Amino acid sequence: MNTRNYSQLSLFSPGSAGKEQPAAHFDGATYEPAKDGARLAAQLLAVHRFMADGQWHGLADIASALDIPEQSASARLRDLRKARNGSRWVNRRRVSGGYFEYRLERGTRPTETQHL
Repeated sequence: MNTRNYSQLSLFSPGSAGKEQPAAHFDGATYEPAKDGARLAAQLLAVHRFMADGQWHGLADIASALDIPEQSASARLRDLRKARNGSRWVNRRRVSGGYFEYRLERGTRPTETQHL
């Protein structure tokens, strides 16, 4: 696991007109805030910063670069999409078979009403 200290960092999107995003929130049947909160928040911040380059990345690439399990990289991408974590627009494309790549787009994902 990456030992960098993320305790002073927050999810901050340079494209958000200087506004800080809400603190990360996690849940689930096995989630224990005292044991998991800091670790998951650090992973979320690391994934957000890694993906901020706007390039396409596979889960293995994200996991390897950040020294986290692929399952954690996938879960943090899902967390970035959640409204309580900023509703980030994480785009996905199929490369081949069951292999996908992901890219963090600027802004939030358009809603269906925005397409009308």
